[in-house]
Amino acid sequence: MIRSDKLNEFWFDIIKNRFPKVQNWSKRTLQNQCRHRIDWLRTMGFIRFDKGFYTLSESGLSFVQRNPPEAIAIQKQEIKAEEHELKKMLLGSFEPFSKLEGKAVTLRRFYVRDRAFRVIVTAQYEHYCAICGFGIQTPQGYHEAEAAHIVPKQKLGTDDPRNGMCLCSTCHWLFDEGILSILSDSYSVIIASYLADKGVDSSVDRILSYKNKLIRTVKNSRFSPAIEALQWHNEHIFLG
Repeated sequence: MIRSDKLNEFWFDIIKNRFPKVQNWSKRTLQNQCRHRIDWLRTMGFIRFDKGFYTLSESGLSFVQRNPPEAIAIQKQEIKAEEHELKKMLLGSFEPFSKLEGKAVTLRRFYVRDRAFRVIVTAQYEHYCAICGFGIQTPQGYHEAEAAHIVPKQKLGTDDPRNGMCLCSTCHWLFDEGILSILSDSYSVIIASYLADKGVDSSVDRILSYKNKLIRTVKNSRFSPAIEALQWHNEHIFLG
């Protein structure tokens, strides 16, 4: 257990060298920012408060160490505003690559936009994996399935919802590694040919069972995966 003032000092010690700007914060600003982050960690179930003491779980400690301040305590209204901006993209023609490249984008907006993209995309698939159909929710309301970019963010892929699919963590990895992909004309699954030579293997058999399977349809067809994005994935990521 640790008192709140000590937890603030602990958090500051973790981030002050990675994010030098926080060293210029006033004591009041630091306290306010720490309070917001502690409240957020409590809602996530990482931290408990009892009689003036906080108990931080191991997963909570890992989260604090892994995430920059801008990724913590993001407000619902920030995500809603960014959702509105992303949905406006649907009104124009699809562009597979981000137009924000070369523009000044704050790190906080980067994280807010990522959350908004996740909310929009996963909701269209009702939080089920578009490929295997897996979907599970914790008692706290967290879903296993996640929003996957078709043209990856590392390749400057856009956050246009049409560049996304809801995938479970396994299918997300398979998709990102090019082991499977989606045909742009039929929305059916294709599997990398090298798997056919793997012999008897239950994991491989499971993946091969997805071949020719149609992916789950979105609730609103405007959010369907863009043909251009799927074609790019087939040409540049899929192992063939």
